[in-house]
Amino acid sequence: MSVPETKQMYEKRKQFLEEVKALDKEEYQEIFRIIKKSSVEFSENSNGVFFDLNQVTDEIFQKLESFMDYCKTQRSEEKKRSEEIKNIRILKEDST
Repeated sequence: MSVPETKQMYEKRKQFLEEVKALDKEEYQEIFRIIKKSSVEFSENSNGVFFDLNQVTDEIFQKLESFMDYCKTQRSEEKKRSEEIKNIRILKEDST
C-alpha cells in the first residue's frame, strides 16, 4: 500500500471513530458484536470495550463502515419522517 493510500485509510478510520461518538447504546453493541464475531482482540472494563481500530483488517473495517452507513441512513430517514409528521400537524392546525 502506498503512503497516500495508507494516509487515506488512516483518515477514514479516524473519521469512523468520530462517527462512533454519535451512536446510541444498541448501535455500540452491534459494533461490539461485529468485533467479537471477527475475533478482533479487545479489552473490556467498567468504562467500556476497547480495541485498536488500526489493527482491524480492511475486510472487518468495511463491515464496520457498512454498519455505520446503515446507522446514518436510518437517522436521516427518521429525521425526514419527523419533519413530515411535523409538517402534517402544522397543515392540520392551519386548516382548522
